[in-house]
Amino acid sequence: MKKKFHFEYEETEELYINMYRVYFKNRNTYMYKLIVFFVGALVLAIRLTADFSLIFSLFMVKFLVVWGAVFGAAYLINRYLVSGLNVKKGEKRGREIFQMRTEKCEPGMKMVIDCFDEDFKISFGDHKNEYTYWEVSHLYDADLFLGAVVGGPRGDRSMAVFPKSCMSENELETFRRFLDGKCVNVRKGFQKV
Repeated sequence: MKKKFHFEYEETEELYINMYRVYFKNRNTYMYKLIVFFVGALVLAIRLTADFSLIFSLFMVKFLVVWGAVFGAAYLINRYLVSGLNVKKGEKRGREIFQMRTEKCEPGMKMVIDCFDEDFKISFGDHKNEYTYWEVSHLYDADLFLGAVVGGPRGDRSMAVFPKSCMSENELETFRRFLDGKCVNVRKGFQKV
């Protein structure tokens, strides 16, 4: 297999903080949707079992309007309050992970990323991870890096980071198009964060 792209970089605390900030901020939480949906469905089922004629009444219109308003409020709370808390949590987690890695690994350890036609390999020290492009679920374009959220063999999710400092402007555009074309499970392409 011939390498399409090759990157080497040294990990920094700033890169880790930014990576975890992006990863935590953009985590999609389905919990609020599930709670609002099932509580609403339960209330509706209880009311309709008591009196089925309510299905064509003013109660049903009011219920649907309130249910929609609760969905909207839950979305706004998740979008502005919870995602803000997630950013703080991500910054903290980035510092912690960087600190743990600097304690366990030798200083100045290089990350090496090799991209091939069907997959990409990330190596650091004795550790090697290999991912296929169809495992990528999200692509991010941050100030310092391009990021790809990937799923592991047991459903674990992590972010692969391709620092922009390792690429020239021309190479950055070529690599962005390459990733966008290879990652077929990403519906929106690169999201600017």
